[in-house]
Amino acid sequence: MKVSEVSMEFSHAPNFLSVMVENWDRSKAYIHNFDTVSLVNTMPLPDYAAHYTVTAQFDYGGIHYEAEYIFDVNPKGT
Repeated sequence: MKVSEVSMEFSHAPNFLSVMVENWDRSKAYIHNFDTVSLVNTMPLPDYAAHYTVTAQFDYGGIHYEAEYIFDVNPKGT
């Protein structure tokens, strides 16, 4: 099965969401900024193994939260 996208689901919609995508040896990177964010946010995956750093900001119950999530995806499974 080929993986072509990733979905990020939150219990509260973030105010800000961006994803930095770095190739496996970290020699190239790009940032995917979401213009509109919701509880479920989907982005396409490149067809190469990559490192992902997700940055999100939330305001809930009068408190400001900042979160960072880091994960790797290797669509070829090698």
